[in-house]
Amino acid sequence: MASIQKAVSQSAATRPSIPPLAWCSAALWIGVCGAEELSWRHPGRIGWVAGVGLLVLIGVVLYIRTHPYARMPMWILIVAGITLGLSVGAFFWARVDADAGSLRTLASGARAETVADSVASRFGSSVRFKVLDGRAKGATCSAQLPDGVDPSLCGETFVVRGSLDAPQSRDEWARKRHRSGDSGRVKVWSAVRCASGASLRGIVSPIRRRLVATVQGIGGDGGALLQGVLLGERSRVRGTPMESDFRTTGLSHLLAVSGTHLSIVAYLAGALLSRTSAPRNLRVLVILLLAACYVLLTGAPVSSIRAFLMAITAGFSGVAGRRGDALSALSVTVCVVLCVSPAQAFDIGFALSVCAVGGLVIFAPLASGWLVLVGGSRFGRPLSGVAAPLVAQGSTAPIAIPTFNMFSMIAPVANVLVLPIASIGLGLGVAGVVTLPASRPLGVGLLRVAAAVLDAVSRVASWLASVPHAAIPLGGSAIYWGSLSAVAGAVLWSLWPRPRAPRAARLVAALILACGLAFAIGGTPRSSECAVIALDVGQGDAILIKDGSRAVLVDVGPDASSMRAAAARVGMRDLDAVVLTHPHADHIGGLAGLQGVVSVRRILVPASTASQFESIDQLSEALTGTAPEGLSAASAFSFGAWTCEVLWPSEAIEGLSCNDTSLIMRMSHTSGFSVVLTGDAESAAQQRLMRLHGGVAPCEVLKVPHHGSSGGIDPGILAAWAPKLALISVGTENQFGHPHTETLEQLQLAGAQVVRTDFAGDVRIDVGAEGYRVSTSQGGVAHGTLSPTYATIASAGPHLNAQPSSIRIGTHGTHGSIGSQIRLPHSRCRRSAPRAGHRQAQAPLRAGRGP
Repeated sequence: MASIQKAVSQSAATRPSIPPLAWCSAALWIGVCGAEELSWRHPGRIGWVAGVGLLVLIGVVLYIRTHPYARMPMWILIVAGITLGLSVGAFFWARVDADAGSLRTLASGARAETVADSVASRFGSSVRFKVLDGRAKGATCSAQLPDGVDPSLCGETFVVRGSLDAPQSRDEWARKRHRSGDSGRVKVWSAVRCASGASLRGIVSPIRRRLVATVQGIGGDGGALLQGVLLGERSRVRGTPMESDFRTTGLSHLLAVSGTHLSIVAYLAGALLSRTSAPRNLRVLVILLLAACYVLLTGAPVSSIRAFLMAITAGFSGVAGRRGDALSALSVTVCVVLCVSPAQAFDIGFALSVCAVGGLVIFAPLASGWLVLVGGSRFGRPLSGVAAPLVAQGSTAPIAIPTFNMFSMIAPVANVLVLPIASIGLGLGVAGVVTLPASRPLGVGLLRVAAAVLDAVSRVASWLASVPHAAIPLGGSAIYWGSLSAVAGAVLWSLWPRPRAPRAARLVAALILACGLAFAIGGTPRSSECAVIALDVGQGDAILIKDGSRAVLVDVGPDASSMRAAAARVGMRDLDAVVLTHPHADHIGGLAGLQGVVSVRRILVPASTASQFESIDQLSEALTGTAPEGLSAASAFSFGAWTCEVLWPSEAIEGLSCNDTSLIMRMSHTSGFSVVLTGDAESAAQQRLMRLHGGVAPCEVLKVPHHGSSGGIDPGILAAWAPKLALISVGTENQFGHPHTETLEQLQLAGAQVVRTDFAGDVRIDVGAEGYRVSTSQGGVAHGTLSPTYATIASAGPHLNAQPSSIRIGTHGTHGSIGSQIRLPHSRCRRSAPRAGHRQAQAPLRAGRGP
């Protein structure tokens, strides 16, 4: 027991002090963010901000020079950091805004260098360029490579011709480009590769491309993982089930070259150099040089640059004979990175890296001490290995949760199991790269062995991701999680509860473990819940129909993150089936967001177009263990109190667009309530449906086809359906102008109340034997009663009605006085576009149909 107590006292050392430079770097970060906000909202005043900030900074510097550092008030350092951040950021974004006009000169052609690896998408390869000559020299822009141009790696040079694609509104995508330091998006007409430039990126680029070509010859998940882990080129990993497995298990940091990778390289280099008689200072310099080469070889991602700058600070402190301070080194790194490139203040990878390192430096010894005491003499040391992943996950949670909308419950175990194996694989990969110039067969052999080791990593991650409740959907804003984490961290640092008695430590550990398990398996819907929920997933569809613990999801939105956020909002954990109406990205793109966080039994697609869903075959296998099943007209299935009847498509779909092959389904409740879900099936499909069936039955609720596009509803079938409520799933300020004014007027004339997700957020319709209740995540409420020929929507709240009053709707086809739309604040209100799930009213950009 004495040895345990000694180990605890060593691990849970005295509470670490926070160096003044840390507060200054945090203030600098805040100042940079403030400068970007001012630049975005008041671009004409940013010059004044830069000038005033510079004057204040000069005054602060003069004050610091005339006062001893030891007695310096903390507020002076904070003011210095904020003013420095404002000044640096103001000058940076003023240059970004000024460069926007010069990008118009690219029509005559200019040399440009890629500053990051291109990212493949369904529209082509997206890339970021830095212009090297001409009037636009120094400007950074985003672009899409034309058809026929191969994807590029960081540092490759092109002769580019194109035009500035000026956005019609300052939407969220334009804001993201502004934060990243891009002066605009260029529509590239032609891009011709030429000789690489003289920059470090340009010099390394040909070497890196040859290495990527070599590793691409190694197949399987191990080869794909090796290409990402070793060379930072992740094209073979993006969008695959393996990427989802790594996200579910909290291993995504292995795919981003960071301090872990750099530490392995430094350790290997140090082990080799220790066998020589070289002086210590020379060995440190050689290790730093090799680390720099590795950073360049991986494309110089910001996380690796952060790790390298910290290594430089620590290395030169050692050479100078001074005691190293990890927090001071991290603070210096943050200051240098933000002063050189203020846009990194908004880089998720950089923020995650800084939070993880800061949390580990401060709290890892305390966590390790507790775990040593819990494990005792036999299991203390092995159990303490969980401290680092636990602290890292907790430190990064305020950024990871709002970004990925999930929380991995199995991450600590996964990191303990996988990191040693991954380190061996990376070490063998580095050895293979070093050996290639001397002996290509030996180098390739080492790379293949490394790929085999990393294939084992992939298998372990896949197995862990399949564990029930390995991860849970979790939402919330960055402000909420950041504030909560800041308060929790401050309280923990202030109290610094060092472990003393093994029994008390085990009791606390058991309590935390029990709370974690309850959190992981909790959130099961109440058995009495029976509802239809139109989830706000942006410009896409996702409709959840549930009866207690039984649920079916119709479409999954446009992207994984929005789908996970929606799942978190409604406590979605288990699904009887996922129905995909047609193979367009705004309806199937979010399927990967369910992997690892929601249990799915079946995936159902239209039988007539099943061959067009090949892109989801792998995800279907990962989610359900089987291939998608087909549905066709007259198919039916039941779950809980609901019965689903497929109305369309029939086998004869020749001459129809992809939208018109969408499933049209009627969901009927035992109470008599029914909702018709139409996907994107527009007038052509609806007219054929009427001819085939000779008529359709009325319904209470209609999910409006194709987000309310122009000509999306046939007047005849709308009169036959006679809906009391029309749901429109649509994204705020979408580029297609959905919903179209013509469609809204058509619904109004038909007597249907309209509720749209861009105004109301999630729309929930609770169904019971006595009637139904409509509510939205923005606070509007309405009630309805059911009978064979009569329905009433009454007591509508001000957030639901354009004209707040009681509204009555008579027998099908005969309607009373109604407002034109159920909505939130007036659509002409000028407000910024929020994220999916928290929408506000915005005027549409332009009328159109969209994909």
